[in-house]
Amino acid sequence: MIGIRRFLPALVLIACLALSRFACAHPDPLENIKIYSYILSVSPNQALVHLNRGICYRMVFDYEKAIEDFNKAEELGVKGRPLWMNRAMACLPIKRFDLAHADLSRILEEDPKEPTIYFYRGEVLFRQGRFKEAIREYSASLEVKNSHYVRFVRADAYRTIGEAAAALSDYGQAISMAPQMVAYRLARARLLGGLGRFAEARADLDAAAEKQPERYQIFIDRAVLSASESLDASRVADLKLAMKFVEDELFFQPTNPAVYADRAQVHELLGEIDKARDDLNKAVELASENDSKFLRLRAAFLRRAGDSASAEADLALAAQVDARPIPTATPLPGPTLSPQDLLMQPTPNLLPELQK
Repeated sequence: MIGIRRFLPALVLIACLALSRFACAHPDPLENIKIYSYILSVSPNQALVHLNRGICYRMVFDYEKAIEDFNKAEELGVKGRPLWMNRAMACLPIKRFDLAHADLSRILEEDPKEPTIYFYRGEVLFRQGRFKEAIREYSASLEVKNSHYVRFVRADAYRTIGEAAAALSDYGQAISMAPQMVAYRLARARLLGGLGRFAEARADLDAAAEKQPERYQIFIDRAVLSASESLDASRVADLKLAMKFVEDELFFQPTNPAVYADRAQVHELLGEIDKARDDLNKAVELASENDSKFLRLRAAFLRRAGDSASAEADLALAAQVDARPIPTATPLPGPTLSPQDLLMQPTPNLLPELQK
């Protein structure tokens, strides 16, 4: 009996490692969480198991539990990019910006020539509304490595604070580096249109239409531009094209609330207010109960339509939706990383895209 007790810790460790390898191979992070939790119930001080379980919690959007596991892994001696990057990405959705910034800064202390981390630090500041500081981070990233996407997001930050010349310069360089990126031309066209530089804006939209003629937002933007120039025939023609392509999209995505919201925009621009309202109602009906975006879109429409009371009701409901806890336990495909992989790089980040 004494002999068995002597070897029990080693046997537990072997079992933990075997189960850990099995968990890493499982495609469902929820199943991995169960396995890792069992391992930790037997041997609670396995630092890499805490780290791996934290990644699984992050994959199913349970960010608080993910952070708890990352903190425990750190307490047990784990440090470095795999821990700090994953914890930073878990902090962003729940707006724990200071901790995210601190973890990203730790990575930069180890590798000050890492352009990706400057970019992510810029994203943290952007989400806090600290646009000038975000611009400094994006600029630091560009000093290390030129990137068309970082130039694009820096242009967005410049545009947000009213520095149009700097924004146009960055949009121009981004387009030169990646002429296939239609989103860059759309962004520049909107800024140019807002500045009254209609011919340049139209040139960007025409070029975008040549590259991606099925992208209906191009024709919506061009119709808005035509309205600004009092070109009614062009406005109607572009809206008809937009309607054709958006209805094609609805054929393939009949339950996508975003497409209904886009069609509502076309109906409104055509003066078809009742149809626009119906589409926005459908978008709200189809949207996730944790998504307030379409309530806010409907509120803006109702305000334009003169129904302030209904608009305020939608905004109040949107605020309630925003206050709900982030949903958890939504499985995502793909295996978790092995401890060996974790030492090389973190899981992919889940930062919201800016190309919308």
